[in-house]
Amino acid sequence: MRTFIYRSEMPISAEKLFNWHRNPDAFQQLMPPGKKVDLIQPPKTLQPGELVIFRIQGIFPITWIAEHVDYIEGRLFSDRQKKGPFKYWHHRHEMIAISADQSELIDTIEWELPGGTFINWLAAPFVNYQLQRLFAYRHQTTLVHLISETKE
Repeated sequence: MRTFIYRSEMPISAEKLFNWHRNPDAFQQLMPPGKKVDLIQPPKTLQPGELVIFRIQGIFPITWIAEHVDYIEGRLFSDRQKKGPFKYWHHRHEMIAISADQSELIDTIEWELPGGTFINWLAAPFVNYQLQRLFAYRHQTTLVHLISETKE
């Protein structure tokens, strides 16, 4: 199994950061432009048992079903793939308070592709590159939304 971690400091409290992720529109806002992703069932909450269903378009469209599995109010939530392109996928979203008005956003993904050790070894650089791009975009987008909301 592989682990990918992306972290960013945010000039906002951990509580506000967590609450922004609770917004049902947040998932769609975090999708990079140009990615053909159809949100079939957005999450209503971040609570365990909640499902998120989306379809990734492409040559071979993929339906991805994720279930929220862990939740600590104001601190973290996580989801695990039930159906999708990975053999295993667990995504943990964590918000850690640094001070009253600063926090750290940490996304940790444990993943494994089907096909065994060699396939995972071969694909790891590509998967990590794609995750790096995706989470750089997501963290920047989160920051932009949070800053614009504090100015309102």
